[in-house]
Amino acid sequence: MLEKDLRPYLKDCLETIRAEYYSSPLQGLLRSLRGRIVIPTGGGKTAVEAIFLRDMINKDGHDIHIVLAPRIALLNQLIRDYRNCAGQQYLAVAFHSGKTEPDYGKGKIKWAEKAVMSVEDIKSEFARAKRMDKDLVVFSTYHSVNRLLDLEFDTLIADESQYCVAENWHETVKSINAHVKLFFTATEKWTYNSNGRGLNNESVFGKRLYEILPQDLIDKGYIVPPRLHVIYGDASTNKNPVIDECIRIAKYQNKHTKKTLPFSKILFAMNGTKDVITVSQNVQAFKKVLPNHKIFTIISNSKFG
Repeated sequence: MLEKDLRPYLKDCLETIRAEYYSSPLQGLLRSLRGRIVIPTGGGKTAVEAIFLRDMINKDGHDIHIVLAPRIALLNQLIRDYRNCAGQQYLAVAFHSGKTEPDYGKGKIKWAEKAVMSVEDIKSEFARAKRMDKDLVVFSTYHSVNRLLDLEFDTLIADESQYCVAENWHETVKSINAHVKLFFTATEKWTYNSNGRGLNNESVFGKRLYEILPQDLIDKGYIVPPRLHVIYGDASTNKNPVIDECIRIAKYQNKHTKKTLPFSKILFAMNGTKDVITVSQNVQAFKKVLPNHKIFTIISNSKFG
């Protein structure tokens, strides 16, 4: 992606990050920066992540950079998106824990880049990158990155950084050795105590460098407002009312979205864990009516992702 093709607010965001970076203090020959960027879902934050990382690649010798995401499927998507935005001037590798990660399943994911599972593999890939006169970019899940704490990174990009506040991941993210740490999210999670695990802990996550509100993007026509459908069903009269109603709404939403947009994103906020599990167990029913959609479920129960 060419920088000139970015939406105006994304250019502003990128220039803000650059200005903060070049005004940040030097530690030896390297600069140190912490900061948070808040851009609504669908607003294009991935492009900013990738283009800024492109700035950092090969700027002063050979370095390792790391990009974090909460799920393996999202990680693979980011790998592809970064290539589209940042080009081919780096060597990329996916790092994960294999079958111990919730949505890896039976290893059916088709990796866009080489996938490895050991720190020694990372070191080997870094040596290969240097022979190719390139930097290495490691794409890892929050689940796996604790195994990379002995490595030194130039840049850390944390996508969906609201996950950093989780008790089991906060200390790991805090401990990662990286000169530049940028945390991107659409939904910041704060704690009442500014010294807690929340993203408002500036000693860990830095100050908020850039924010644009959903309403601003809606008013400018960059994203569309969500449509809320409230449904009621009687479980005694239907074998699977949750699935049937969700499919009906999804078909309706998809049909009307296609009238004005070349794609559709449909979000269901379920009533509780039981309903999300029901959806997870009936994904094939959705695939039959929405074959071109990627379907994800998010739930706190690790068995279901």
